[in-house]
Amino acid sequence: MKRSGIGRILVICDGPVPLTRWLSPSLLALAGACSDARYDSPDASSLVDASFPTREAIPDTGQRPPIDIDDAGANEDASSSTPWHARLARHFAISIRFFGKDRGLADAALFSHEIIHLAKLDVVAGKVSMQTLRCRDHGTGLALGILGEFGWSFPEKLLPQSFELVMRADGLRTEAAPRPIGFTLEQPAGCTPGKQLAVTGRSWLPGGSCECSADELPRSARDCRIVDEDGDGNPAITIYRKGPINDPEHTRLLDRSQIVQGQLAADGSIDALFVDNYDALALNCGGISCIQNLIASCPLELNRVRFEPLSDRDWTCEDVLSEVDAGKLFPLPPLVFVNGC
Repeated sequence: MKRSGIGRILVICDGPVPLTRWLSPSLLALAGACSDARYDSPDASSLVDASFPTREAIPDTGQRPPIDIDDAGANEDASSSTPWHARLARHFAISIRFFGKDRGLADAALFSHEIIHLAKLDVVAGKVSMQTLRCRDHGTGLALGILGEFGWSFPEKLLPQSFELVMRADGLRTEAAPRPIGFTLEQPAGCTPGKQLAVTGRSWLPGGSCECSADELPRSARDCRIVDEDGDGNPAITIYRKGPINDPEHTRLLDRSQIVQGQLAADGSIDALFVDNYDALALNCGGISCIQNLIASCPLELNRVRFEPLSDRDWTCEDVLSEVDAGKLFPLPPLVFVNGC
């Protein structure tokens, strides 16, 4: 199943919609967007499966606060005599779909983002560790009436990430431990603020020297903590863009995102919600397309996660994506942009 572009767009509006001043008549017709007249928005619950409980929305503060993990709450499912972790498959395909807007364009840029993971679970002494590979990262944006695409260029080349999967009173969740992407949290040995170090294998550094910075997180591609995580010869990771702006971005991220409120079904699948919480900075920013931590997420109830159990064999990202593209995993819903997040 291939993405079908404009023909699958739904724009959800809330009253008089500022986007209409930028949308062309043809795009308005194709996208089903709002006219100049007032448009009554459907309730957000209409975008959520009827079988899935409505959750509390994240306040619209422009930040994505992490949900704290504590030791309170049961680690067993009281409704079953079988421990919850004993009912989990050992392999899952995971789809994460979330929505938001870029405040850097006067709230004019909306996006829909989908990530496909391959996960392997291990249970040791009742503790569940989950190792994930990011197989696909793709987003679609709508800005100034123009559609564009973006995503991680080489997600499959990144090292697997590890999480602890725990059961709390409100369901399954992952922890909010920070995960650096495209950089290291620690300074290299011998690095003190203001000093330069000679390094090899970093073609983006003029003169082969990096800078030791006192910043909490790297602010420059010259920072000695920046690494080429996806192996393409550029700093950090590369994010592609297709549309009116085609220049790639080389971006470092601190990922505190979480999967929360997961409900384990009888068939072994899990429905959950996604807390989008990235500290992202484009290191080659030269235009309006650069990511500068101005992203606001939509209400939590719209940001959906689906775990599909896989058979007990060795899976690759190629295997999973083949199933996804054939429509056997995660049937592609209409592309939705949500205005008024």
